[in-house]
Amino acid sequence: MSDAERREQVTRDAILKLLSDDENGRVSTAEAGPQLTEGAEYLDLERLDRGVQRAGATTLKGTMGRVLPRSAVSEEKWRKVLAQLDQPSSQTRARDAGVAAVRRLYHDPGFVIHFAAYLAVNMLLIVINLATTPGKYWFYWPLLGWGLGIVGHAYGVLRRPRRSLRRARLGTRHVGLSTTAT
Repeated sequence: MSDAERREQVTRDAILKLLSDDENGRVSTAEAGPQLTEGAEYLDLERLDRGVQRAGATTLKGTMGRVLPRSAVSEEKWRKVLAQLDQPSSQTRARDAGVAAVRRLYHDPGFVIHFAAYLAVNMLLIVINLATTPGKYWFYWPLLGWGLGIVGHAYGVLRRPRRSLRRARLGTRHVGLSTTAT
């Protein structure tokens, strides 16, 4: 099962939990499809990626999976169902936060220079180690030590408020109560 299918399954289960037993009983199956009238809004629980759809002449004739007609639930429940569809999953939020963190690191020139130097110097140290003493490996010590420095630098960049990043880009810094140009 792919991540998208898993997210859709979790969303479908959350939607069904919002419904009462009576409303769950009104969720149509393919055999009970004719309860949809032309122009009625519905949600196909098998294809949540399509969102809210309107029943048309072709929809009524085609086979559908489990559908939730808007008329089967109260307005308040329908709004909750739509809110559930719009709500990103915790995996999506975590992935977006990770992407934002990488973007912040990438846009910090000090970190980029530090990381580039780390990669270049450590690759050179690996080559020197393997060329001079192939039986004894010592290159991992500077790799590990400097790697801790990289982690510390990344932590410092990610802890810094975004406003100070903007100030750094604009060339000003906050000193006491006044702002001075650098």
